[in-house]
Amino acid sequence: MEAPRYLWVGIMLFVPLHLGAQEVDNRFQYRGSVALSHKITQALKIELTPEIRWDEAFDVDRYQLNAELGYTPLKGMTLYACYRLIAEQTSNDAFSYLNRY
Repeated sequence: MEAPRYLWVGIMLFVPLHLGAQEVDNRFQYRGSVALSHKITQALKIELTPEIRWDEAFDVDRYQLNAELGYTPLKGMTLYACYRLIAEQTSNDAFSYLNRY
């Protein structure tokens, strides 16, 4: 059974009202990353993306690891679980660690 078009139009108008903006860090950085992905089964896929960031003087500024697990229960629909680990340099030898789900 297909949903009526006016329902989809209502959803597309309603969803952006609940989105919020993030604070943006506009410092100049060089970035290098590698995207690794492996399909475990027909419907399950894992992706890892390690990333390193340098500042203008080519000093390491941040290490970051993104991990995603994707599951496709139906054709055209994929559910993702994501995790991000960030190690940011705060002083000469000290790092602060952050994570996001």
